[in-house]
Amino acid sequence: MNKTSYGFGITPARPDTTCDVINFYETQNDTVIYRKIGKDMPELTFQILIINSNMYSPVKEIVIKDSESKKIIQTLTEDRDSIFVFNMEFNDYNFDGYLDFYLTDACAILGNCYGQVYIFNPDKKIYVRDRAFDEMTSIQTDKDKKEIYSLNRCCAGASSISMTFKYSGGKLYKSKQVNMDYDGKSKFIYNILEYNFDGRVINKKTVESEEMGLEF
Repeated sequence: MNKTSYGFGITPARPDTTCDVINFYETQNDTVIYRKIGKDMPELTFQILIINSNMYSPVKEIVIKDSESKKIIQTLTEDRDSIFVFNMEFNDYNFDGYLDFYLTDACAILGNCYGQVYIFNPDKKIYVRDRAFDEMTSIQTDKDKKEIYSLNRCCAGASSISMTFKYSGGKLYKSKQVNMDYDGKSKFIYNILEYNFDGRVINKKTVESEEMGLEF
């Protein structure tokens, strides 16, 4: 069960929540989050220190502890780790059964969210930033297909780039990219590229449609 409380030590009962995305700019409070990382791992406590006076970077520090022993496992800081965090989302981003997290900025008007993904390393028992995710935008996952999705929109939504990533040998590779552009009249042009694990294009096609946001 996911649990979240607001204010260090103020709500020891740890109220239940189904929210896996926490917006720290909205809470404007120091926050304590409890998460079970994996079936063979102890529960972890995430203590987030908020900077109320800095609207461009509300999170100053994230301290990760073992919930039972209270031992600090690691600390992420604004200066050292370049954190400009408005949102924190928990998910399994490498599909290994352990809970990872995604730190994002405030997101642009079209919902383009830039951020950093931290993958839990069960051997070292710490979180490690996976820079393969750094250039992705508004990341989502499909656990059944074991796919990662990145979507970036511009021009009031008339243009977009969507990318699909998969794992091969423990490394991410781009398997598909769809570029959508409006022709300025009545149609959207979709250019679809498919890749194999070493980056070679194995298929490409162009589709014209009057519908925006088609999935391929």
